[in-house]
Amino acid sequence: MYSAGVILNVVDFKWISFLAEFVPQNYYVTLYCVLLICSVFYNVLIYNINKEWLNKLIVILICLFALWPTLADILQDLLGRSLIGISPISAFGNNEGYTLIQFSLMYFLGAYVRINKEKFQNKNYKFMFIYIFSALIIWIMSFKFQSAWNYCNLFVVIESFALFIVFMNLKIQNKGINYVAKHVFGVYILHTSAIMLEGLWGMMNIRQHIVQGGMSFLANMVISVTLMCLFCIVLDIVLQKIMYPFNAVLDRIHIANIRYDIFKSRTKE
Repeated sequence: MYSAGVILNVVDFKWISFLAEFVPQNYYVTLYCVLLICSVFYNVLIYNINKEWLNKLIVILICLFALWPTLADILQDLLGRSLIGISPISAFGNNEGYTLIQFSLMYFLGAYVRINKEKFQNKNYKFMFIYIFSALIIWIMSFKFQSAWNYCNLFVVIESFALFIVFMNLKIQNKGINYVAKHVFGVYILHTSAIMLEGLWGMMNIRQHIVQGGMSFLANMVISVTLMCLFCIVLDIVLQKIMYPFNAVLDRIHIANIRYDIFKSRTKE
């Protein structure tokens, strides 16, 4: 992407910038990979405790890493200053939920859903209501607290959990949707590259349309986001083809292909 930006004169070539492109700098991808490694051992814990203790664990995790951070952030917003040592995440605060702690919390919630899947089936209306209610609370909180949108906010956790349940219960068999869906992760990675930020986003003059407001802004956002998604999907398809032989080699390396699915053999207690 950096090379393409240089070729298209979107960015100027600099050796230091070129070398920096080889260093992973996407927080989500980094934490996701770390979570994959940790999940092997998380699964051992999940497998070796009964449902009663799993329920207790989920409650404790939510209290420690969703409720407590929310209250700590609200207190700091009210006081208008940071309180070192008040957070259960780190000495210097909750980092807005951009932490492995938050990823781990969501992993355990996902494991809980998978083990107790029957409890969440055919309850889309209930969880859609929970999602809308949580989103409304977050919106109201945002007028007073800057931390309202933090990923560790209790209502953000509830909102995402409810939305996950809604989509889990949807049986989408459309081949077109499923084909596009598998490239969305690629869109997420590619859409913040220099060629996209300085190139496509720059050409759309988004800031100018924001000032104009109204239908001009709405139309510009729909067109620019659609073009960005289509452009990145095409790029991801091309990159997938290029990476195919490399992935085939990685699949033969045991350490790069850890699989540990304990849920298939878990017995209900």
